[in-house]
Amino acid sequence: FSYYFINAMVTISALIFLAGARTMVLTTKIKQQEQFRMESEREKMRANLLRSVSHDIRTPMNAILGFAELGQKNLGDAEKTGDCLRKIQISGSKMLAILDNVLELSRIESGNLSFTFQHESVRKLLDDVYQTHSLLIHPPLQFVKDFPVWDVQVDVDSMRLTQVLTNFLNNANKFTKGGSIRLGYCCPSGMSEVHLYVEDTGIGIPHSEQKMIFERFYKRSEFSQGVGLGLSICVLIAEKMGGRIELRSEEGRGSRFTVVLPCIE
Repeated sequence: FSYYFINAMVTISALIFLAGARTMVLTTKIKQQEQFRMESEREKMRANLLRSVSHDIRTPMNAILGFAELGQKNLGDAEKTGDCLRKIQISGSKMLAILDNVLELSRIESGNLSFTFQHESVRKLLDDVYQTHSLLIHPPLQFVKDFPVWDVQVDVDSMRLTQVLTNFLNNANKFTKGGSIRLGYCCPSGMSEVHLYVEDTGIGIPHSEQKMIFERFYKRSEFSQGVGLGLSICVLIAEKMGGRIELRSEEGRGSRFTVVLPCIE
């Protein structure tokens, strides 16, 4: 009996060892495949980034060089020279915005996107954003401040939240030719959450594209400026602050982008 028992135990031990070895091999293969997949995705992202940046920087760079040359030819004409300098400044600002987005993505990927949280008044923060953009949004567009009488407090990085709202406003300004752009806030579900929104009467977004626009490198038009990182960065910023981004849009009638944040009780 002892002989058979020992043989059985040796056999069982051998089977357990083989099963464990096989599991380790399978686990190693799965890890290698996952590592290869992640590396392939990173390479694809780098390639997309380089292609997009190369394409989008070329446009403002050509404009800068062209207007600089034109300005040199018209040095004696103050009006034409001034116009060239303004266009150079605009093109330089576009290029700087593209590079800022690329750097921001790099910080996010490396985990170095820093946040400084503090209690902020939503009313004051949005009023500051409104005052800044009231100089940038011109007629025939109406820029409407849609604030309730009450205020609410949030625990956020004010600079990062302003970055999100600025992105919403810039997109609204770009895709709205007439009507209005509204900046406001509300608490539709009580005082546990506050909705900070930008609503426009622009071209709207087809239902089929409403998820894609938050993906990296997605642009509605190949001819539009930027590398398609703005909204994807907004989503990451909102999540870091414990919130989320919501979109409501109808093609031909406009869009409403909202960042939802928890309130301080």
